[in-house]
Parts: sequence; structure tokens; C-alpha cells
Amino acid sequence: MLLVVYSHVCSSSSSLNSIFLTTRMPLFFFISGFFMYSVEYNAQLIWRRTKNRICKQLYPTIIIFSIFIIAFYNHDFSYIFHEYKIGYWFTYVSVLYFFTLVPILYLFTKYKIRSKVRIIVFVFLMVSTLILHHLIVQHTSFLTSKLSGLLSFDHYISYFRYLICGCVFRIFWNKYNAQLMNWVGFIVCAAYFIVSICVGGILSLFTAFAGIYVMLFTFYKLSNYFFKHITFRAFSFVGSMTLEIYLLHYFLLSFKEIPGIRHLINSTTNTLWEFPVVATASILIILFCLLIVWLLRSIKIYPLLFGKNN
Repeated sequence: MLLVVYSHVCSSSSSLNSIFLTTRMPLFFFISGFFMYSVEYNAQLIWRRTKNRICKQLYPTIIIFSIFIIAFYNHDFSYIFHEYKIGYWFTYVSVLYFFTLVPILYLFTKYKIRSKVRIIVFVFLMVSTLILHHLIVQHTSFLTSKLSGLLSFDHYISYFRYLICGCVFRIFWNKYNAQLMNWVGFIVCAAYFIVSICVGGILSLFTAFAGIYVMLFTFYKLSNYFFKHITFRAFSFVGSMTLEIYLLHYFLLSFKEIPGIRHLINSTTNTLWEFPVVATASILIILFCLLIVWLLRSIKIYPLLFGKNN
């Protein structure tokens, strides 16, 4: 979430931001896949998670998106047919992913499919979507259609492999746990990430995967040392408020267009001052989002907007 806000505050010409972009959204969907996967996907679990996805994710997205359209886009709801949906595509696509995986995970449970077969099925899905995406881009105009925009299909199919990768990683995690987090893997992935950023080309195909492992390893190791530290608790709290921050931060981004602030951000782009300046601005936005949530809760509007109790 910190990386998302940072990217939206930062100048589009920022080299540091371009590096973050290689891993930011892939990491988000990898984490979604990791927590979406379950060994026993029975009817009771499906119902509970379906209710949560609709009431606590899709409903708030629709409500806040509608308010944003009314406030900033002159009631123009045609943006629902836009791929990016003014930035609100992420939670929407995440819900679509859930309903895509539910039947597959249920069949895995019903027929007691072994882990090895599950991994094969997931790899097949990953490869199939990559081929399908290539064929659609090369041979059809579907991505420019209203149906594609309504489904945010380009985002859906582009990030699907990271969701599947998160599911596969969860299978290995259930069996091998901490053995997956080792220094050899970290060094190899870190080296690959740096080289692929510098060289580009075909190496960039796996840049995001390398970046994901580096991020996971870093936070996993830090958690062992700082589990009770205030910094770790702060990260955990921000993580628990991800949906609220994501939905609300777009309302606060207009502040960066104030001439003085815009000039400050642009003047620090690609300098040593960029990260502290933009990171500080991002943290302030997140704090304001949390303040808004607190105010909404104090005046009893929070359940109406976010579909859940205080």
C-alpha cells in the first residue's frame, strides 16, 4: 500500500518509481493468491469468503467509486467501462479473481486432488492465460471494446499469473514453510532483479517474480527480529487498513497539484531527495486516510460505506 500511494504521488519520470512499478502490483496479486488459496475449500468456506468479498470489498469499491465520480467527474458513470476505472480497477479485478478460482479450488477439495496435480493445473492456467493474452493483443480488437473495459480485462489477464504464483507458493509454503526463505534464493533473485532492470529485454519477463521474492524474504527476516517492534506493528496496522487507504487516497491526491507542492516533488525527481520527500508525502496521505476512517466511525457512517462494523 505504501508503494501504491508513493507511485501515485511521484513524478511519472521518476526512475525509482519505475523500479517500484515492476513489482508493486504483481506483489499485491501474489499476496492475494497466497491468502486466497486453501487446502480445504468446502461449501462453508466458499459461502463465508463470497459474502466477505461482496460485502466487504466489492460493495465499498462501488460506493466509494460512485462518490468519487460524482465529486470529481461530473456524474459521468461511463468510466465504469474504462479499463482503469479512474484507478479503482484493483479491488474490482481482485473480486473477479476470487470468483474465477472458487470453482477450481472447490473441485480440488471435492475430488481430493493431490498437491502435485494442483501445481500442474495452476501452471497450465498460467501458461494458457499468457498465450490467450498474446493472441488477443495480436489478433483481435477486444481490449478496446466496452465489455473488456467493463471487466478491466487487460489488467485481469495481465496479472493473473501472479495470483496463480501466489497459490503455488502457498502450496509449497504449507509443506516446506521457512525452507523457502533462504539466503541463496535471496541473493540469486536480488542479482537477477538488478541485472534485468539494467539489461531489460527477455530478462524482464521474470523481473517481477524476482522482486516479489526479495520483498517477501526481506519482510520475513525483519519480522523475526521486529515482531514486537512499533515499526512492525505500524506496517501490520497499515496492512489491515489497505482497502480503506486504497479507496480513500484518490480523494487526497489532488493536494499534489498545488503549485508549491508540485514544484517540490518535481524538483526532487531522480535526486537523493526524491525518496524522503515523496515517502513523507505518501505517509501523510495515508495518515489522513486513517483520520478520515476514524471520523467516519465516530459519526457512524463507516458501516454504510465499507459494509462492515467498526
